[in-house]
Amino acid sequence: FVPPREPKPVFTGFKDRVEKWMGTCNATLEKNDLPIRVAAHRTTWCVCYQQPSIYNFLFMYYLREEGLITAWVGTGKMLLTLEFTEADLKRLTDILVKAAKAFKADGWWFEHGQPVKLLPLILGPTVQYHLNTLQSLVGLGSSA
Repeated sequence: FVPPREPKPVFTGFKDRVEKWMGTCNATLEKNDLPIRVAAHRTTWCVCYQQPSIYNFLFMYYLREEGLITAWVGTGKMLLTLEFTEADLKRLTDILVKAAKAFKADGWWFEHGQPVKLLPLILGPTVQYHLNTLQSLVGLGSSA
């Protein structure tokens, strides 16, 4: 199978358009002080979170509210088609900015938040439960 020569300029042009969009979109997000960036390679792109939050998974609901419907499950990568124009990419940037502003305004990205240490939250009660069970088995624990 020998592909025709016509698709190569279309694909190369699209690659350049996506690279330009990624730079413009990231500059817009940074200018608006929003803690996300986009990463893209040709037709694949994703949202990269600059600020840790256990609630980042909720961002897709904000994207949906602004008109960008994403898959509910999966890797988080999204695809662009070769038909995306510069106007479509500009609209995509606008959607990302609106959704991120709303997400931030609703408090999901707390500026001074600390990473949650889950191990003590899980391990503490688990150890206490097993200690109580062991004490009851050997007759040291209370029967109440």
